[in-house]
Amino acid sequence: MKKNKISLILITVLLVTAILMLAGCNKKVEKESNELGNAEIIKNFYTAYVAGDFATALDLCAEDIEFFEDGSEIVGKEDLENYLKNGWNLEYEVNIVEIKEETDDTVKLVAENIDYFSRLKGYTLLTHEEFLLENGKIKKVFITMDEESLRNAEKTIAGRIGIQVKDIEGRLFVGDVVPDSPAAQAGIRTDEEIIAVDGVEYSAMRQKMSEAFWRVVGPVGTEVELTLIKENETEPYLVKVTRVEL
Repeated sequence: MKKNKISLILITVLLVTAILMLAGCNKKVEKESNELGNAEIIKNFYTAYVAGDFATALDLCAEDIEFFEDGSEIVGKEDLENYLKNGWNLEYEVNIVEIKEETDDTVKLVAENIDYFSRLKGYTLLTHEEFLLENGKIKKVFITMDEESLRNAEKTIAGRIGIQVKDIEGRLFVGDVVPDSPAAQAGIRTDEEIIAVDGVEYSAMRQKMSEAFWRVVGPVGTEVELTLIKENETEPYLVKVTRVEL
């Protein structure tokens, strides 16, 4: 009888031990599945933002998040949401190039920022970014532009020809022409209609006046070809103009 009681006690102890061990394993698995690395949190933030899923992106942020970008200071989720929505478009893309540092509360990285116009002109803007996290939420963000990539980008649009443009009922016209500019020297006059820039018709430009401007500008010393119609005429003519720094 005594042996049976001892055996029963041992079995009970073993069962309790096994249950506790299983419970511990389950908690460990649950903890690991619920905890993301800080770098992964940042990647998920950008993935959601680029996709236009602002709710998911903001869910990864603290309520009192502080966001600093090139002189702009945003405090709180509501203001950050407005800021992100204003700067967002379907053509925007953020790619993390390098994780420079990852600690328990900090992630430092380099990211490339690409949009419709940078694709058009063939440049990429890099940013240096620092994220401070608290309890798995993004608490503070500091973003500064990479100076070298900014200079390279500026070179791609530094050349001008000396015209302003205006949209009238979906058609593009020459506005003011800068005296003695390449455009003036090429004979381009105010109120001539611009049909195409480098063979791309204005009617096909998705971003309209903004795109026309970006297509007209370019590196200093390069040429842009305009298809124009003079005022009170019907036949278009082509003119090539060399971009200069104005």
